[in-house]
Formats: sequence, C-alpha cells, structure tokens
Amino acid sequence: MKTTTFAAAATLAILSAGCLKTQNEVEIKPIEIKPMQITIDLNVKVDKELDNVLDSPQTIAPDTGTEKGRLIASFRERRDALKTLKTQGVLGENNRGLLELRIPATEATAEAALLLTAENTARTRMYEIIAQEQNTTADFVASRRAARVAERAPAGLWYQTAQGEWLKK
Repeated sequence: MKTTTFAAAATLAILSAGCLKTQNEVEIKPIEIKPMQITIDLNVKVDKELDNVLDSPQTIAPDTGTEKGRLIASFRERRDALKTLKTQGVLGENNRGLLELRIPATEATAEAALLLTAENTARTRMYEIIAQEQNTTADFVASRRAARVAERAPAGLWYQTAQGEWLKK
C-alpha cells in the first residue's frame, strides 16, 4: 500500500508540475542597420560621365538643345586654349575640380582670366547636373574630377593634391 500511495503521489506531482505556469524571458536587442555606401559603383558612374562630358572626343556632336550639350560644346571651344595655358604653367587643376592661376594675377592676360572664369563656371554647373543625374553631390563629382586629373595629368601639368599641395607632373 505504501508503494501504491507513493506511486500515486509521484504521479500526482508529475501531473501537477505540467500544469504549473512558467514564464521565460528572452531579451531581444535592437539591430542597427547602417546604410551601405556603394562608392565603387558611384565612382565608376561619375568617372564615366565626367569622361563623356569633359574629355569627349571632338567627333561626337553634343546635343546643343540641352544645357548639358551646350556646356559640352563650350568645353570643346576652350579646350585647346586651356591646354596651352596649362602647358605654359599659367593654369593648374586644383583639388576641387576647377582651374586656378599658377602665376600672379597681375601677370595673367585678360584672355587667360576670361577662359579661367568661363571654364570654372561651366564646370561648376556641369558638376551640379551630373550630381543630380547620379543622385550625389556636386562636391563629390568635383572631387572625382580632381582625382582623375591627378591620375591622368600629362607631364608638365600643375595639379593640387587632396592635401592641398601643388605638384608639377
């Protein structure tokens, strides 16, 4: 009888334990999702667009019915004169994607000053257009242009490094 009572009590204890309410807590920490910058793709797209716009061959006629096309045509009109001024060391490419005088302003010709102003104005506007098309900033486009110039600069060209130092290739 003691065995039966013990077995019944053990069975009752086991069955009761199954009916007990238990509570488990699991801590869930928030997951931080950081935006990924896909700079390689953006660099490639911007570089390609800059090459098409600023370094495009003369054989491809720009669509002068658009602002972008008119800017491309204006770049081509100034290209040879600017190349001469850069070769002479009058102008250099700064680290913001613009031209800068490398000689005292008092020694620059009126033509050099006009070309410099026209080119920088057109470049600034083109950087804005490309930035809008590529969903980035004009400063980013300009810095990509400056980096490309530093990489590809021909011998004798003045260019400014990202750190602000002027070098002659």
